[in-house]
Amino acid sequence: MIGMFSDIQIQKSLNDESKQFGDIVQANYTDSYFNNTYKTMSGIYWVMKYCPNAKFYMFVDDDYYVSTKNVLRFIKFPTHYPDYLKEPLSNIRSLI
Repeated sequence: MIGMFSDIQIQKSLNDESKQFGDIVQANYTDSYFNNTYKTMSGIYWVMKYCPNAKFYMFVDDDYYVSTKNVLRFIKFPTHYPDYLKEPLSNIRSLI
């Protein structure tokens, strides 16, 4: 999810990327740190509209750390959260 840019060259590059690969979701707000609420709400709206049957949604920003191990644990055992965080996991392959 990305907002709009006032810099014409950046916006043109985003448009070109989107046309070539179809891998950008852009919403109508100015992309800045102070507009993260708009980014979050736009992302939720997009997911609800285009992925209505998904079991899980995950919002991650560029300054987040995501523990793959904990995400896989949650997906496999969603009702056990947060108890499984107390036990170390020796083999991540057991979650796949």
